[in-house]
Amino acid sequence: MTGEASRGRVPAWVWGVSALLFVSLLGTAFMVNDREPAGPAADRATLRVAWADDGGSVSANGTARGTIRVGGNIPDYTDLVVTLGNATFAELPDLCQVSIAKIRLSWLTSDARTLHCSLTAADADSPRDVRFTAVADGDKTGETISASAEIGDTSLTLPERPVTVGVLPEERRMRLLSSPDFTNADIGDLTQGDADFDPATQVNGINDDYRAALDTVLDDWASKNPDEVTVAGDLVDGHWGEDAEGLEIFGPTSTVAERRDAIHRAGSVYYAQWIQRFAEHGLDTVHPAMGDHEFGDNDWPKGKLKLASTYRNVWADYFTRTADGQPVYADRPVGSVNEFAAYAWRPRPDVQMVTLSEFTPEPGRMSLRIDNTQLEWLVGVLAKAKADGVPWIFVQGHIPILEPVRSGASSNLGYETAPGKKLWRQFVKYGVDLYLCGEVHDVTAIQKNGVLQVSHGGIFQFGRTNYLLADVYDSHLDLKIFDYAFEGEADEGDRLWETREGIPAHVAYEPDPDIIGTAQLWSDGRLTRRSGAMAPYTPDL
Repeated sequence: MTGEASRGRVPAWVWGVSALLFVSLLGTAFMVNDREPAGPAADRATLRVAWADDGGSVSANGTARGTIRVGGNIPDYTDLVVTLGNATFAELPDLCQVSIAKIRLSWLTSDARTLHCSLTAADADSPRDVRFTAVADGDKTGETISASAEIGDTSLTLPERPVTVGVLPEERRMRLLSSPDFTNADIGDLTQGDADFDPATQVNGINDDYRAALDTVLDDWASKNPDEVTVAGDLVDGHWGEDAEGLEIFGPTSTVAERRDAIHRAGSVYYAQWIQRFAEHGLDTVHPAMGDHEFGDNDWPKGKLKLASTYRNVWADYFTRTADGQPVYADRPVGSVNEFAAYAWRPRPDVQMVTLSEFTPEPGRMSLRIDNTQLEWLVGVLAKAKADGVPWIFVQGHIPILEPVRSGASSNLGYETAPGKKLWRQFVKYGVDLYLCGEVHDVTAIQKNGVLQVSHGGIFQFGRTNYLLADVYDSHLDLKIFDYAFEGEADEGDRLWETREGIPAHVAYEPDPDIIGTAQLWSDGRLTRRSGAMAPYTPDL
């Protein structure tokens, strides 16, 4: 894992290119005007803008369709901005370049009312139509919706359309916020817990930058009022059997017994403070999974493999066992080596949720799959949910099962192929709707046989943190990926302490993250309004 350059919403030079485009847009329903701006022929663009439907009234919660035709000579990364009034965008248009982790190209603002659409280069012979769908606000009957578009310094307002009485929207049943790999770093105040902190060493695992950045993210999560929060593994860095600087902050690490003690002491600092941060922001119940970093991070030579049970027990002491050793979750794979690392619960009668532990120590290796006892338990959980008529089933685990997926700054662990196929068959058989995973620090959505896998989330110190907001309705799930603009640095000479190389000392997350991907998953398995980072992914060959 290495440091990465900071990123804003768009590369700086893109704004310079966009500023060259002076365009006038004028359009009405049934009638389109277009105009070429003055300037060198190579920089000229033509645009036609119009409502693409009948241009009449729109029912509350109904849709209106618009089209912007872009022609002429357009440089790459041309930024088209479209803003709606009394309406929201249903998705990101197909022709908008997809944002991925650390590269912000196209997005919707968090309220879904403004679109930033990054266009690829076009010449005079290759016009493209940017089509968008606006959903009228449900409480604006008797008012109007509007749309305006701009490139550079030139803007156009489309004719307003009256909003009439429409169908009431479905009532949301539950809201899930999922962010795997949060934080994937050992962020903690070493003056708390069982660390042997010596101020003379002038090291610590947190500073004001990290406190502010963590507050920014968790304040935003709390503002979304989620009913459930899940983190599919890699809560910490976890190299707790190491001591790169020889400071013995968690004690000596020369023997297996010493390393076990160090893991217990590190957990008392990092896990306790991880939980505390959520509680301080009103997020009292978080459902995590174990990732590779909860087992000390891959790879697992013989010496580290001996510590697997210690890592698992320390994690369980903070997340799945009470202070007196009682299970937090009654539904768990009793008798499995992962009894206190996998669990199931129903936050509502119509929602079944499951957390898997996909790291199973075997002689000489760490197997990346669930153990057989856990699989038998899982089949029982899913079969009961199906028999009970539970309409929505969500499963989380740390590693992707389906490939290919986008990735960055990741070791790209994946579920073992043959067991993965067997597990996926159980998902399909028993009607799992959504499988949430992390590990790869980027966003990809893959649907196979009616089951949707979303890999997402990312490393906090390198600005890759994102989250999925899943709104549960009777008929469908409304899915949105939110991503933060980030400023930070990876200066090797200015780092906070971890048991290995340390983390960059300076990070800054901007509040009010943007939407970089959308989808709707229906109860019959249909996947609609799929856009941006959640559109089908084909790797570059």
